[in-house]
Amino acid sequence: MSALGIGPDVVTALRANAGLRWLSGFLTIFLAFLVRAHPFPGWEDRQTLLFALVLGAAGVGNALGTVMGALLKIASPRMIVLGTLLADAVVILIAAARFSIVTAVLVGLVAGIGQQLGKLALDSLIQDTVPEERRTSVFGRSEALLQLSWVFGGLVAVIVPLKATVGTVVAAVLVVGWTIVVITWHTGHRLPLPRRARRRGNGNGAADPLSPERDDRT
Repeated sequence: MSALGIGPDVVTALRANAGLRWLSGFLTIFLAFLVRAHPFPGWEDRQTLLFALVLGAAGVGNALGTVMGALLKIASPRMIVLGTLLADAVVILIAAARFSIVTAVLVGLVAGIGQQLGKLALDSLIQDTVPEERRTSVFGRSEALLQLSWVFGGLVAVIVPLKATVGTVVAAVLVVGWTIVVITWHTGHRLPLPRRARRRGNGNGAADPLSPERDDRT
């Protein structure tokens, strides 16, 4: 990876975001079919509302993630991307243990927040650590990886039986397992982030979200 100008922090962020996008793709497809085929008790005559409520939580989460990204601009992108993956693992475990309309909405909300925050953290790390001449290529490859991860999540959702318990347990096992892999790898390859003399601007003098102030190395 280093030959491509990608350091261990960017690798960690890419892997974490792959897990976040996988869960997003899985939940979008799985819950879309589940709430229509097996609506929650009392919601049989309000399937459209149920569908909008469960899947709309992910959209609300995305919006909240954007706002949180701006508020957390002084935080460490490295810790944010790991924190979002860990949060997704926790909520999908909760949903697997007790699936209800509340946990379904909670999973969608947290997954939406995690997907957006994770992407902002990844973009910040690429912007800060990848050499300028390779940055565009890394951005393009990262976006392709994330889209493939979302599609793969959707494919798994189509394959698993359309049962809430089975689907959430499968998702929990895969996400928790992937979280352990990512954190373990990151712990063994952790390196300090390069420091910069000033905040990186976005072209009009504003600092990028999730990009803390750093000093240049000599």
